[in-house]
Amino acid sequence: MVFSELANRTEPWKKGLEDWNVKQSQIANEWRAEGRTEGRAEGKQESLLDVLECRFHATTPEIVATVTTTQDVNRLTRWIKLAAEANSLADFEAGMGE
Repeated sequence: MVFSELANRTEPWKKGLEDWNVKQSQIANEWRAEGRTEGRAEGKQESLLDVLECRFHATTPEIVATVTTTQDVNRLTRWIKLAAEANSLADFEAGMGE
């Protein structure tokens, strides 16, 4: 169905698949799951950078690069907590590697 939409052939495909008992596409489900994971990571990245900016009124290009390339949601969550508790940007940066 995804490709039929791209080819502007949705209606013929819907009609052709009427009697099929297919409810979900495993591939499409994987795409959605990957998209949700990426979306959660992007949200955590933005939140972390916001916390750092709010707490320390600055970040470094190295921190921004590390944060924006990290997709591990658990790691990003730990860093948000670290940012909330760190006494300085240097303390935060030192704790990132732990």
